[in-house]
Amino acid sequence: MKPIDVIYVEDDEQEAFVLTMGMRVQQVTIHHINRLDISEIDQLLNPPYDTMDAILLDAMLAGVSGVELAAALREAGDKRPIFLITAGENPDAERLNRLAIGYIRKPVSFPDFAQTIRNSLD
Repeated sequence: MKPIDVIYVEDDEQEAFVLTMGMRVQQVTIHHINRLDISEIDQLLNPPYDTMDAILLDAMLAGVSGVELAAALREAGDKRPIFLITAGENPDAERLNRLAIGYIRKPVSFPDFAQTIRNSLD
């Protein structure tokens, strides 16, 4: 199995830790970013993040939504698989489809999510 690197923007340290540990067994390395504002998305397009395989965004971040970050990344030309993760309400499916954003519901099944990422990279 090929190792995969995923950027995870999540403002809850404990949730990021749990996902990091659970995905490690699946050969998915989570690179956690605690905070990211729309004005800071350029850092995901530059080293060391520009070579990572996929992006996972929490739906509700302090001050910005994950969908807004994803939209800004798409507008900046990022073509990597992007996933939105939430335990809350279902996001706007039409907008997610238009932006080519996958949707993951908490709690996450680590093997299933790892396979979803792998499938998106094929």
